[in-house]
Amino acid sequence: MVKISSWLLAFALICFVGADLALAKGGGKKGGQKKAKPSVEERLKEFDKDKDGKLSQTEFTELIQAQVKQKANRAFKKADTDGNGSLSLEELKAALQKKGGKKGKN
Repeated sequence: MVKISSWLLAFALICFVGADLALAKGGGKKGGQKKAKPSVEERLKEFDKDKDGKLSQTEFTELIQAQVKQKANRAFKKADTDGNGSLSLEELKAALQKKGGKKGKN
């Protein structure tokens, strides 16, 4: 059996609520419209492998892992400013500073 910490559960609920709020507000930004996030119902259908209408603990863990991977990929692409597929020390420092991180020492 997989144990899930309370912060992981909170993260999942935020992802679900965030998806519904994004849809309620019309999806994404004007101009460069972002692809609308899937609704709670869509996420349930996607990760409910046994199609019983519920998420087992394993299915829930898979959903969380997919969310984390998507966020990590977006953050990496944003930080990789030269688009070469890797992060230099300078790119990493800049990304951390944007997120409120401390300046790295030279």
